[in-house]
Amino acid sequence: MLCIISQVIIAQTVDATRVQVAVNQQMKDYPLTRLQDIYKNFFQDILGPGHLLSNTTAAKEYLEQELEDYSGTEPYHKRYYEAIGYSHNYYRVNLAVVWDGLVSKEELFAAFFESAQSITPDIVEKWRKEWIEVEAIINNMNLGITHYDEDKTAIDTMLYNGKYMMRHSKTYNDNYHPHYRIIEKKIFHEKILPLIKE
Repeated sequence: MLCIISQVIIAQTVDATRVQVAVNQQMKDYPLTRLQDIYKNFFQDILGPGHLLSNTTAAKEYLEQELEDYSGTEPYHKRYYEAIGYSHNYYRVNLAVVWDGLVSKEELFAAFFESAQSITPDIVEKWRKEWIEVEAIINNMNLGITHYDEDKTAIDTMLYNGKYMMRHSKTYNDNYHPHYRIIEKKIFHEKILPLIKE
């Protein structure tokens, strides 16, 4: 009975239409998307980049290394940014903005760091509950996503064990070569977008 009540409460917090629109957009832009990639997209929209900044020095060094390795020739190179998830709380900002000289690595990291400070601890548990409803909506869309059941089991197990972070699938990485940082919406519009539009 408790589980049923919980499901009803969760259902009231998730807009099925917005989830469907976001999933359809992801499948249109990245047709080889797996469920774990949709999960990552939605997870980042709720939790932002905070989980990536436990060590500021390491995060800076990782950005430096990624920029050094980035050739700028991968697919979607010119897609400088995109809103993520179904609430659009965050944007993925392609490292191409640095490669192309639009945003300095210092400006991007500062926005990334500031974005990581905006998450409250209770939102992680909220997300764990919300994903149950989100996944049910995705499942009902009958998209024929490959390895769906395998990914669903992996995600459910991860969340059950109190973990929340998931990487892109190998298929996604191999085909779309994602290189980005997650920036909170307000920070993006105030500090990053004006630089891209100059």
